[in-house]
Amino acid sequence: MGTELFTEKYREAMDGILQCYDRVILTGSVQPWSYAQGMSGYLYGHGIRIFDYVQFAQSLREQICANTESLAPTC
Repeated sequence: MGTELFTEKYREAMDGILQCYDRVILTGSVQPWSYAQGMSGYLYGHGIRIFDYVQFAQSLREQICANTESLAPTC
């Protein structure tokens, strides 16, 4: 089984490609959370108060940062 390039896999969803030598920039959105009522509904459905969002998101942020740092090559 071959490896499919990101740009090939998501060609139809891409508007363009910016190239640079030292980083990759990915943007996008999770549609159900991309508006206030959608995010509020998600948080409410999982028993998370809106004012507790910062604490809820902090551990996710730390996991994303740690994973990114473990995957990034060192210079």
